[in-house]
Amino acid sequence: DTDRSRGLGDVYKRQSLLGGMKRCINPLLMNEATLRDILEFRIALEIGISNNIFSNLTPQDIEELEQIVEMSQVIGNNKYAPISEHRFHTKLYEITGNRIISEFQDIIYPVLDFVKEKYRDFFEPIEQELIQNCELVTHRHLLEYIKRGDLEGYKHAIVEHFKLYTIYLCLLYTSPSPRDRSVS
Repeated sequence: DTDRSRGLGDVYKRQSLLGGMKRCINPLLMNEATLRDILEFRIALEIGISNNIFSNLTPQDIEELEQIVEMSQVIGNNKYAPISEHRFHTKLYEITGNRIISEFQDIIYPVLDFVKEKYRDFFEPIEQELIQNCELVTHRHLLEYIKRGDLEGYKHAIVEHFKLYTIYLCLLYTSPSPRDRSVS
C-alpha cells in the first residue's frame, strides 16, 4: 500500500506482517492439535516477554495496568470478562515495544476465547481446585510483582497464572490416543 502526498512522492505505509494470518484464522476450522499449539504458543510467549516488560516499563504503564485491573469485570476469581482479559494482556504486549507481538495478540485472542468456551466444563473443576488450594494467580497478583519490580517473582507468577491451561495441555498429552487429539 502507498499513500500519495502532494509534493512528497510516494510514502509507504508499514505493512502488517501478520495481516494475512489475521484474515484467515477461524477457530471453528481448526483441529484440536492446532488449537493446542496456539494455546501453548501463547503461554510460551507470555512467559518469554517478561524481561522485555520489565525493561520497557514506565510509571505510565503501571498506572494504565492499575486502571485496567481496577476496571476489570471479574466474573469469578480468575475469570474476567473477555474485554478485561484482553485489555490486560494487550497492555503487557504493548509494553514490550514489539509491534509483531502486539499484533499477534489480536490474532490469537479469538482462538483463545473459543478454547475457553469449548472446554469450559473441563476448566471449571480445575479452576475450583486451584481456588481451594489458594494457587490461583490473578491479574492483580501479576500487577503487584510489576509494581515491586520483582522480575523473578513475576516470571513464577505468570507461569502460575496459566496453570489452568498447562494442566489441560498435560492431560491432552497423556490421553490414550494422540490421534484423537488431531481430529476436530
